[in-house]
Amino acid sequence: MPAKREIPSQADPRDDAGSARCKAAPSSYYSLPLDAQNAWVNFLKAYKVVVDSVDRAMLADSPITLAEYELLVYVELGGGRMRFIDLSRLTLLSQSQISRRIASLQAKGYLYRESTNTDRRATYAVMTPDGNNALQASQLPFVQSFEKNFLRLIAPEDLAVFSRVLEALVQDPNYGRTAAEILDQANTANTPG
Repeated sequence: MPAKREIPSQADPRDDAGSARCKAAPSSYYSLPLDAQNAWVNFLKAYKVVVDSVDRAMLADSPITLAEYELLVYVELGGGRMRFIDLSRLTLLSQSQISRRIASLQAKGYLYRESTNTDRRATYAVMTPDGNNALQASQLPFVQSFEKNFLRLIAPEDLAVFSRVLEALVQDPNYGRTAAEILDQANTANTPG
């Protein structure tokens, strides 16, 4: 990383130590504070290293990838059947990306698409017995890799703060509540009664 070039900045009078945050519009990446540059680079690299490590472990020891695991977990948590639009909202992927991923899982026999007579606009992803088996076979490899490549690398006392920082980066303070509501609604709709 090139050495930080100093730029004029104003200290925020509300900051206890008068931190040197850049208040003017930065002219380039290199004009950002070094701490900000380091945080950005570390965030990108950490995400890639963790996701790639977990995905490699999944590919080696389970029948599905990490991305497939995420979708199957959400479908299972939703009672075995989820609308495409809800999967899109949960994963933060576009509907076309969700459709492609579901098509891949459908080709493997893990999910199938379902449309209903009552709402022809809604398409559902429905878990098959083979999909459930693949998900169950992937639980241990996922948990082991998650613990090795993520959880044990974060000090327990830092985990809550780390989670709050990541939550802020999602830029939706209601995401957790929204996700819980989506899963509750899917479960209610999929519960016979």
